[in-house]
Amino acid sequence: WAREMHGKQVPSLAWRKLKVAENPHRVRFSSAEEFTALMKAAHADLRPIILCAVTTGLRRANILEMQWHQVDLGGSTITVQHTKGKKPGSVRIAPSLRAALARTPAKKRRGPVFDITNFRRRWHAAVKTAKMDDFHFHDLRHTFASWARQNGADLADICEALMHSSVSVTMRYAHIRPGHDKTAFERVADLLTAQSTAQNAVND
Repeated sequence: WAREMHGKQVPSLAWRKLKVAENPHRVRFSSAEEFTALMKAAHADLRPIILCAVTTGLRRANILEMQWHQVDLGGSTITVQHTKGKKPGSVRIAPSLRAALARTPAKKRRGPVFDITNFRRRWHAAVKTAKMDDFHFHDLRHTFASWARQNGADLADICEALMHSSVSVTMRYAHIRPGHDKTAFERVADLLTAQSTAQNAVND
């Protein structure tokens, strides 16, 4: 670019081989207790924003810029026009979020969905009051994915919900084990145990 666009001389280096190691993926998510404390500490206008983030997994920009024409309360969906991958998509509206959104009278459902007045200040105040160390707004997206994983969602399902470009991006949640699921090791062990029990019954 420097050479072709600006006529500048540049060293003859193997630029394509010069790579900087990526920062390790950060996955900080809220516990149920932390989330309760955060909602309690949050300003009334901030609570539906937090609820939207943790129930949809949407990014902050998609939430703060959301317009009412994107929301279909009857169909329980939110249409996202511009994702990080520049592709449109949609997310489901959880009953708790639907109830929160439905508090806005139908005649007032025009323009922005959320009141983002003093958003940054209110967010930092809520996190501080809830005593949540090293917790960012984007971590609510991680919370959505982590809670989904803990409750049995597979990585492909989470990838689709988060509108990731590929499941490789979603692999950061692979270490989180579903609370009511079994590992591959346990499944094979159970299978062999069942086979052994059945064989013993035949022999007896």
